[in-house]
Amino acid sequence: MNCHVPIVSVIFLVCVVLLYNFPRYTDHDEAALRAHLTNISRDATSIPVMTFNMRLDCEESDLSNHYTKRIHRINELFRSFEPWVVGLQEPFAGQLLHLQSYLPKHLNVIGYNRNEHDLGHPSRHNDFQVGMIYDARHLHLEEQDYYWLSETPRIPESKSWNSMGIRTLNIARFTIREGVLAGTHIIAFNTHLDVRSEEARRHQASIAADIISRWKVLYPHAVFMMFGDFNSVPGQGAHRILTSQLSDAWTNCSLSHSCTTNAFGTTFHGWLGTFANVYLARPLQVVAFTLSGLGLEIPHAIPQQASQWARALARLFAKAPQYSLLESLPAWPYNRLHVDWILYHHESSPESSTVVVPSLVAVIDVRSTNFSSDHFPVVGVFTVGRK
Repeated sequence: MNCHVPIVSVIFLVCVVLLYNFPRYTDHDEAALRAHLTNISRDATSIPVMTFNMRLDCEESDLSNHYTKRIHRINELFRSFEPWVVGLQEPFAGQLLHLQSYLPKHLNVIGYNRNEHDLGHPSRHNDFQVGMIYDARHLHLEEQDYYWLSETPRIPESKSWNSMGIRTLNIARFTIREGVLAGTHIIAFNTHLDVRSEEARRHQASIAADIISRWKVLYPHAVFMMFGDFNSVPGQGAHRILTSQLSDAWTNCSLSHSCTTNAFGTTFHGWLGTFANVYLARPLQVVAFTLSGLGLEIPHAIPQQASQWARALARLFAKAPQYSLLESLPAWPYNRLHVDWILYHHESSPESSTVVVPSLVAVIDVRSTNFSSDHFPVVGVFTVGRK
């Protein structure tokens, strides 16, 4: 009997090593994806977009992760991809002001428009936490609106349902300036749902879904896209609510032979980089997202000390679950634990002649060090056609 113990131990060790090291995502994989991305983005009927939680400017335990270090990597990311629209999450106004000093002049920023003070004024500190950047060479901004995802959506700074933060929805209507798609409307929504309260996330998603439905009635022939950090994953409450109005670009891309994607399982990595994607990390992520989906409070950052873990566990068991296990589980087979999504409307209405099809949806700027954020960006390239 004892002679089998070493064999079992070796097998166990080999399994752990494999789970720790796979799946691999290499620099070669990233380079190949970027080359293909650049190629298809040039198509006359393509619209390249991005959603990106660029992380707020705050003190970091690793100085290489501070915003003053990351800003150069973010600038390089934007210049190499050249998206027409980027949905940003978390930046303070000062961060965007700093970033704009590096970016090309044709990239414009929109957030909550107070019609008073410039971007650097202290009163505007949080006005761009769901800001959007758009390429004015390709798009003309026709209209913008802004909602607070609370019981009083038109009251600035309002929040409800035990939401940890003030959560908002930024809306922009663009027209394409020239080319075969000239005159086409693009309606973009950008949001960042609450990190702590599942109840708040579901209510916030419901408000956003209702607003989207109203815009769809107003502009039945438009291209609709939604960007965001939803602090939940496919299969959970917010995703089910929002996909009642829009389609998940990654899901549809994965089902199409003509659409390119990459099998990268996570977007929030918490400064762990590619390690967050390995098989060994996925059960931990599934448990964390399930607990959050149940309505229990989990830490919104990875604890670094024993005392932080102790406080996190105390908060976790401080109250009973609000929702059932079945409605809280991430979607099987747990190979896409993304909190950052791109949603779209593939056919604006039964009467519409506009058809939107993803040709690429992928996690990009994947690194093991020298990160642009604690989230990896998600990019999409959509082909717009006519029936």
